[in-house]
Amino acid sequence: MAAPPLVAIAPPWVLLHQPVGTWGISFDLDTRKISRDLPHGWGAHPSTIYHRTKAYLPSFGFIHAQGSVYQRPATTAFATWNVMFGLRHIRPYGIFPSVVKKLQMFSIVTPAMIVTDVIRLGGVASPVALGPTPIGLFPPGMLVHPMPAPPIPLPSGTRPTPNAQTGLNWST
Repeated sequence: MAAPPLVAIAPPWVLLHQPVGTWGISFDLDTRKISRDLPHGWGAHPSTIYHRTKAYLPSFGFIHAQGSVYQRPATTAFATWNVMFGLRHIRPYGIFPSVVKKLQMFSIVTPAMIVTDVIRLGGVASPVALGPTPIGLFPPGMLVHPMPAPPIPLPSGTRPTPNAQTGLNWST
């Protein structure tokens, strides 16, 4: 089947006057609409559509940052806009526009806006654990202090598994 004609959408005027820099695209797809059987869905595997989307963006120089977030350094808002609208070409034709929950582009004005390494355990903002933490989550080289007994009560949301109830699996 030939690709259907797609309407070209001009970017908002303001985007044409943005500086070259790091621009990103983030998206969220409705997995229920992908996986539900017809007529209320595509009857497809969500991973297939995510993989096709995640293959499309790097083909235009976008780097996977996390989850469904991609970034491209040294590009323009106009180029990012065009790539973002090109997601409509994901096969089968029509799937992306009918299952997209959120699609947006953004600019990272300065690298200081990305604080992952600063806030991550062992980083400048988190040089020590802020409370009982599973010992296997400490980065290599960071000093750990195994606990003789598990925290009581267990941290909120932690299931009371045998491993969670073993003190040597925790550190502070």
